[in-house]
Amino acid sequence: MRFAHIADCHLGAWQHNDELRKMNLQAFLTAMSMCQEKEVDFVLIAGDLFHNPAPDFETVEVAVRKMRQLKDSGVEFYMILGSHDYNPNATSIADILDGTGFIRTLVNEERDRRVTLRPIQDPRTGTLIAGVSGRRKGEDAQDFRRLDASPVWGQEGLKIFAFHNYVKGIASSEIPGIPGISVEDLPTGFAYYAGGHAHNPLKRRVDHRGYGSIVFPGVLFGSRPRDLEETANGRRRGFFVVTAEDEQITDVEFCEVQTGRFVSESFDLEGFGVQHARAFVQKRLEELDVDDAVVILRVRGRLSSGRPYELHFREIERSLLDAGATTVLIDRRGLAGELPEIARMQGTIGDIEEAELEAALRDCQFAVPSLNVPHGLVLAKELLRELGEEKPEGETKTAYEARLVERGKALVDREVL
Repeated sequence: MRFAHIADCHLGAWQHNDELRKMNLQAFLTAMSMCQEKEVDFVLIAGDLFHNPAPDFETVEVAVRKMRQLKDSGVEFYMILGSHDYNPNATSIADILDGTGFIRTLVNEERDRRVTLRPIQDPRTGTLIAGVSGRRKGEDAQDFRRLDASPVWGQEGLKIFAFHNYVKGIASSEIPGIPGISVEDLPTGFAYYAGGHAHNPLKRRVDHRGYGSIVFPGVLFGSRPRDLEETANGRRRGFFVVTAEDEQITDVEFCEVQTGRFVSESFDLEGFGVQHARAFVQKRLEELDVDDAVVILRVRGRLSSGRPYELHFREIERSLLDAGATTVLIDRRGLAGELPEIARMQGTIGDIEEAELEAALRDCQFAVPSLNVPHGLVLAKELLRELGEEKPEGETKTAYEARLVERGKALVDREVL
C-alpha cells in the first residue's frame, strides 16, 4: 500500500504576480503527475490546499482537472482544512469539493465539550484516516486537549492522523504568539502523523508512548518571499510518498518538486547615503546571473541620508527583467530613511506624512497628469485615509480587505479615470 502526503499547496497564492501564481500551480500539477507515476492508492492533503477560502476559479479549474485524472484511475483524495482554507462564516471552495464528493474532508463530532474523531476508511486499502483541521491563529490547539480517539483504536487497519499545526521541539512555530502543540497533545495509537502548516520538510520517528512517525512535507512551492529565499539557498520542496505493509510504515520517501531557478540576494544598507547605496546595489546586481530565474531581493538598514524611494526600486526591477529574470520580488520593509530629517520636522503626524508624500511624488513622473503633484498629493492623502480604517469587530479579514479595495478603486476611478 502506498499513499502521498502533501500539505501547504497554497493554490491561488501570488495573485499580484502572474509568474509566481503560475509556477505555484505548476508545482501542484507536477506533484499530481508524480503521484500517478508512483501509483499511489490515495492522496492525503494536510491543510492549506488553497491560499484562501475563495481562490480564483481559473486556478481551481486547472487543479481539479488534473486531480480528476487520478480520480478516474481510482485514486481517492482526503484532506483536512488548513488555516488558509478555513472560513467559519461562508462556504469555501473546499466545502464545495467535499460536498460533491470529489475530496473527502475529515470532520469530527463535537458534543459535551469533547471532540470525537470520526475516521474515514479508504475502501481500497482499508487504511483508517482521522484528523483535526487547522484554524486561524492556532485556535485548533484547544481541540487536541479534548480529543476522544477511542473510535479509532479498536479498529483494524493502518492508522493515520492528519493535523495542521506546529509541534514544539519538532516543527517549532514561526509565528509569534502561536506556540503550537506538544507531542503529548497528539492522540496515541497512530502509525503515521501527517502534519501541515510548517513550511519546511522534516520527519521524526517517536518511539515511545504509542506514537509513530511525525512528518511535515512543507510547501510545494511557497506562498511568501521567505519560502522562495530558502528555496534559492538550497531548501528542497516537495511531498512524501509513504509505503506501508501489515499496518506498519516501511518507507517514507521525499519526492522533490522542482519548478525553476531562484536567486536570492540580501543588502544591508545601514549607514549608507542614498547615492552610495544605489551604486552599491547596482554593482552587486550586475554580478548576478539572473537569466530565467526568480529573483528575490531583501533590503534592510537605515540610510544616513535620503529616503528609501530614492533607490528607484522600479528601475532596479526593470533592469533585472531586462537581464533575463522571470520575475522580481523586492522586500524593503526593513529599509528606513534618514532619521534626523524626519526628527527635525515640526508639526503633527499628518504634516510629516504629507511632506513625505509630496517629496516622494516629486521624485516620480507619471504618464497620467492627475497622479502628479499637486492633484496626486490630494489623491494619495485621500487613499491613506480610506485605507487606514481599522477592521470592525466581527467582520472577517477577507470581507474587510475586499471592502477597502473596492473603496480605493472607486476613489481612483472618480478622481483619475
